[in-house]
Amino acid sequence: PNARSLTLQSNGTVTALQMHFGEHKMEEVEECQENIKNLLNPCLLCQKRPRDGNIVHGRSAHLVACFKCAKMLKKRRLPCPVCKKQIQMVIRIFMG
Repeated sequence: PNARSLTLQSNGTVTALQMHFGEHKMEEVEECQENIKNLLNPCLLCQKRPRDGNIVHGRSAHLVACFKCAKMLKKRRLPCPVCKKQIQMVIRIFMG
């Protein structure tokens, strides 16, 4: 059976990550933990606000900026800071 669970403390640190899709290597679990921690980091551009501006391009997106900075990138027609693709839209993300 496929099952996933993630538990976050109020301070944002990952306390438990359990994945069961057959056998997973420890490196894959550590990579998942690192990806989750990165989402909790502040905006890549301003380093102040939370990452809540999802930069959409095609069928993929990157969540690396706050909504204000992501909208600024789109307005100035700058590319995604991760993959350099043209930004099609910015969507505000609410995590709770």
